[in-house]
Amino acid sequence: MMYDENIARFLNVAAEMLRTEAVTQTAPVVTGKLRADISVIPEPSPHAVSVGNSPLIAYARYVYYGTKPHTISPKRKKALKTPYGAFKKVNHPGTRSNKYLDLALERLVSSGRLERLLEGFGEEMSEEIFANVIRSLKHIQVK
Repeated sequence: MMYDENIARFLNVAAEMLRTEAVTQTAPVVTGKLRADISVIPEPSPHAVSVGNSPLIAYARYVYYGTKPHTISPKRKKALKTPYGAFKKVNHPGTRSNKYLDLALERLVSSGRLERLLEGFGEEMSEEIFANVIRSLKHIQVK
């Protein structure tokens, strides 16, 4: 197997581990839509891969980065209906960020699972690099 293919395979396996950790452990769940949307996103480069939410879950960025305090006003009606009554505007205190992907990565690193995965791939890649060096040395000619 080619060295680049091993790197791409390692990244895809690690990204899937990160996705699984976020879905099962760190992402918040109210309706389940945010968790269900977390996916591994292929990149054009074989040396890159992304994990995250698609644009279909528009509120994911607000969960991840949080929001500042802001005022909510009605768009179509005269008042906002809340459990506490109807209001012309509401001062929202903002929300804390929940960086569930960062937390998932921290859990993978601190548990040693990512390191063990790298060690397994490292042996395969080391053997391939050594084989490539040997093949290259066989083509050296003294003139």
